[in-house]
Amino acid sequence: MIPILFVHFVSVYLHEFDRQKRKIILVYCIGALFQILNFFTPWLINGTSYRSQYSYPTPGVGYLPFFVFFVLCVCYGLNNLVHAYQRSSGLLRSQLKYLLVGSVIGYTGGLDNFLITIDLQIFPLYPFGAYAVALYVFLMSYAIVTTRLMDIELVIKKGIVYASLSAILALFYFLTVYVAEFFFRGFTSHYSSWVMVPAILVFAVIFQPLRDRIQAWVDSIFFKSRYDYQQILSRYTKALRRPTTDLNRLLKIAPYLLTKSMKLSGAGVLILDRNKGRYEMRAGEGAYREMVGMTISSNFMIIRKMEENDETLSIDEVGDELKKEMSGLKASLLIPSTSKSEYFKGETLIAVFVFGSKLSDDPFSREDISFLETLARQASITIEYAFILEELRRDEAKIVQSEKFAALGTMAGSVVGALRAPIDSMENYSSTMLKRFNNPDFREGFIRDIPRDIMRLDKVVNDLLVYARPMKLNMSKVDLNSLVEKAVGLLKIKESKEHINVKTGYSRLPEVNGDPPHLLNAIVRLLSFCIASAKKELYISTGFEGRRVYVSVAVPGYAIQKASLDKIFVSYFSPKEGEGGLELATASKIVKEHGGDISVRSDELAGTKFIVSIPVETRVSREATAP
Repeated sequence: MIPILFVHFVSVYLHEFDRQKRKIILVYCIGALFQILNFFTPWLINGTSYRSQYSYPTPGVGYLPFFVFFVLCVCYGLNNLVHAYQRSSGLLRSQLKYLLVGSVIGYTGGLDNFLITIDLQIFPLYPFGAYAVALYVFLMSYAIVTTRLMDIELVIKKGIVYASLSAILALFYFLTVYVAEFFFRGFTSHYSSWVMVPAILVFAVIFQPLRDRIQAWVDSIFFKSRYDYQQILSRYTKALRRPTTDLNRLLKIAPYLLTKSMKLSGAGVLILDRNKGRYEMRAGEGAYREMVGMTISSNFMIIRKMEENDETLSIDEVGDELKKEMSGLKASLLIPSTSKSEYFKGETLIAVFVFGSKLSDDPFSREDISFLETLARQASITIEYAFILEELRRDEAKIVQSEKFAALGTMAGSVVGALRAPIDSMENYSSTMLKRFNNPDFREGFIRDIPRDIMRLDKVVNDLLVYARPMKLNMSKVDLNSLVEKAVGLLKIKESKEHINVKTGYSRLPEVNGDPPHLLNAIVRLLSFCIASAKKELYISTGFEGRRVYVSVAVPGYAIQKASLDKIFVSYFSPKEGEGGLELATASKIVKEHGGDISVRSDELAGTKFIVSIPVETRVSREATAP
């Protein structure tokens, strides 16, 4: 079975089992045939021959074909290892080197077991060849420890667990059977196999809980550091399942926990910047703290490699070019986080987890890498959610900014129009003043129009300053009903001049958080616009619904054209020609700074209604800024 298992092992180790499955089945069939000859006929082995140092089988007629089969299997396995060695690099190349050298030494030495059957003695194969098998075992053990040919810690751990489990369960089983048999004989005076049934049932019930306890005990004693960090990381994976919208905060958690729990020189996270086609170090701990803000191009070989294969890169397992790029990042391990969301229109590498070396200089074990890959897969969902939301917010900010510039352009045009009429009037007077000053009609018009034009200019400038100036809100509890009553009182004079009948209806409202002078200013400006728009009546009411308070101002008989509805809060809009101002724009800005909203509905039949809504609990975390 040695040559058969060697071929099988090489195919599995090189991940070629599926491709070579038929060949391996054929090898097993041939091996089964030789087993039949070995067990049931003298055709393979025909007795035993003795020498002073050896006893060995006497070959039968089938022994030569078996020898040829043995050599062919070994050569086939070695040939596959040689080809893999030529294609490989990094840690895999080191593993294959030890495996090749050890296999050649071991099988060359073992060849002596065939040669002595025909009394062929070649020094040093005879008499020392068989000891080369021990050298093979030594080389494989060295490769396991130094190049992670196998995860020896996992082998030890599982071995201790199942050896302990077997011993405890065996002892428990025999004790149960003995006690059951003792009591059964005491009652019946004879033995029955039925006494084993309770023992088997108890054995089945306690197996898994006992195994878990032993596993935890072995981890805590023999692998304490790994046991500790897995406990920490398991809590982190639970935290990752809760989606977060703060990508920067999320990214800082992983490097911190991983650096501390795994005792790394550092850890960081590279995040894709799709607009610039590069990856930015958005968070880092340890050696990577100083690298935050650093960017690498998406054309880097390590990035392309992970994009193509979505595989983890270890500095011990990559070629010289990749190793050079990883060294530039101080990285021992790179783990990709890939999104397959339709948002990215294809599989996209959105993040790369970067890990420095362990402070102990121990290599990352297969169990370490497997766990970190699982962590990265779990983190990718949360990162993707926050990443997409961050992009959408950035795009939204661009749209809002472009809308603000468009609004500013519209407003600038309106302001220029509002300034042109008084300036033109003043220019006409100034150009004709020398010629017509003695004319009484001219002087009367001058005295009447110039102060009015100056007031119009002053109003335009003041309105613009009020609208554009940053406002600092001093928040306190505000009764909105009392502010509305005060605003109505301030406008009584204007109301009497306009002959407008103002009707009010107040509901019982909770207090809101707000800046009283600014809110009063907003209500006064809104009512001033509505009085200028009203023909005979104006209805003002307040209400409370859904944790928001409302102020409603209805103007019957006044309609705003649909084309103007989208511009009344951002442009120099007025219901009366030549009397434009920023009443609505300023009112809207103040309300929005309080976390509220102002809307308008208008048609020819129902008239126009403005609704101001403000949340009961307003949170203002910044100083208001100019648009």
